[in-house]
Amino acid sequence: MSPCLSDRANRSLAAQDVPEYLVEHVARRTSPDPAVRDGYICLAVAENKLMWDFLDRKANAVRGVEAAAFGYAEHWGASPFRERISRFGSEALWHEPIDPETIVTMAGAGATLEATFASLCNPGEGVLIPTPSYAAYWLDIETRIGLHGIPVPASADDAFRLHVSDLEAAFRSSPVPISALLLTNPTNPTGQVVSDQELTNAVAWARDRNIHIVVNELYALSTYGTKPFTSITRLVDRRDDIHLIWGFSKDFAASGLRCGVLISNNVDLIAAVHTHAMFSVVSGDTQHLFSTMLADPDWLADYIAEMRTRLATSSRAVTEVLTSKGVGHLEADAGLFLLADMRAALDIDTWEAEATAWRTMLEHTGVNLTPGASCRAPEPGFMRICFATEQPDVVVDALDRALTSVL
Repeated sequence: MSPCLSDRANRSLAAQDVPEYLVEHVARRTSPDPAVRDGYICLAVAENKLMWDFLDRKANAVRGVEAAAFGYAEHWGASPFRERISRFGSEALWHEPIDPETIVTMAGAGATLEATFASLCNPGEGVLIPTPSYAAYWLDIETRIGLHGIPVPASADDAFRLHVSDLEAAFRSSPVPISALLLTNPTNPTGQVVSDQELTNAVAWARDRNIHIVVNELYALSTYGTKPFTSITRLVDRRDDIHLIWGFSKDFAASGLRCGVLISNNVDLIAAVHTHAMFSVVSGDTQHLFSTMLADPDWLADYIAEMRTRLATSSRAVTEVLTSKGVGHLEADAGLFLLADMRAALDIDTWEAEATAWRTMLEHTGVNLTPGASCRAPEPGFMRICFATEQPDVVVDALDRALTSVL
């Protein structure tokens, strides 16, 4: 507790629990020691650098910024930008007409998630989160807005599928009232597409309990496997209790150009998130760049096709390394990662042993993976491998060295 800070700030600091793999990522990437900095390979952060050359050419071809981008616009997204998102998404993602007035843009999906849950849930209430999950969900909902992430553990023996019985068990055992369910499709960290039946079952279950459903579809376009992705918008009537999160960080490989998107038919929620968006505005030049991309159907078609080809190539290269080392993994169909079963690398079945294996790889080879503990995996020994942070040959070499150090 710092006496110079407010109680609010001290509570936020106490709640903030940044995963160690992210702490190490920042420290090594910015290290003043060239040996540390240059010898570091990050396979722990879900960033798509495979498409940066494609984006660079497009960004450089967009010469100049419209004068309007230098001025104020609606802080929840300029009308022309939201109209572009609506037209593009209605055709390529959600396959139903989306009213631009039901769209809010903010500076990143994390900010969008936080604003959404801050508007739906009271401090002290809980959000059900199927696990293993995206590691930073807990930061998004606990650090500033005082909610509690309630894990819904899935079984490794069942490929971490989503079952209503698991939702019900977590709901009944929660120490706090549950006000929302957070679903992710395609999933992070497993890279799987959730089946239509699993999604419709989960929505029906949540509606029976009168809780909101927030669906994160950040990897909706980043699909490359045999299992097709279906948006929640095509499966159920959205009414006013289903709220969709999307963004440009993953599908458009632009994690540094912060732009998250909320879509909801709940007019009260949209109005409430408008007030949050005032403090998290997407810059005018970013809106201009993305609008230009979305307005070019030929470029979009080429970009999406090339992205899927490159993701498939990198994913296949990683699975070949894992297979050669005798390491199991879940078959991934989407996203920038897959989940490896490295339980054989643990001396004993404990979280401490998992942390030791992760630390050994990092210290001995400079290669950073995402430990399963950070993703709230239900048991030790699973690690996320992000294969789009480097070119395939670099990823293959790094992963081979890392696995050799612990197997």
